[in-house]
Amino acid sequence: SKNMAIQVCELVSSQGPEGPRSNSNMPFFTLYERVARDIMRSLRLNVGADVDHAREQAQVEEVSELQGHCKQVTEAAGNKADALRQEEEQRRQENVEALQREIDRMRNEMQSSMAERERTSVQSTACCVMM
Repeated sequence: SKNMAIQVCELVSSQGPEGPRSNSNMPFFTLYERVARDIMRSLRLNVGADVDHAREQAQVEEVSELQGHCKQVTEAAGNKADALRQEEEQRRQENVEALQREIDRMRNEMQSSMAERERTSVQSTACCVMM
């Protein structure tokens, strides 16, 4: 990574013209050990950050997936409610039509019965008048 490249450059630049042993402040191995430790710490931090980012991304994707699922469930529930309302309206309409047919049948029976009474009444009156 960029940080490792910078640390390696710092290591090389800290060496004198005769090489790593010319750095009188720090022995050769100690210098490399320090850089190696820094690089490993940097890698751990980077990996940790990558893991955290991956977790966050997975959570975002999971939330997005759940939101999509909720939207589908909501739409399905809305569609089911619409279908149930339509079925209920159709049943009501069928009941109204059945009641209307029953009313018409009863009206016809009543009219037939009244017509029969009138005929019977007229016949009775005619019989009485003829006598």
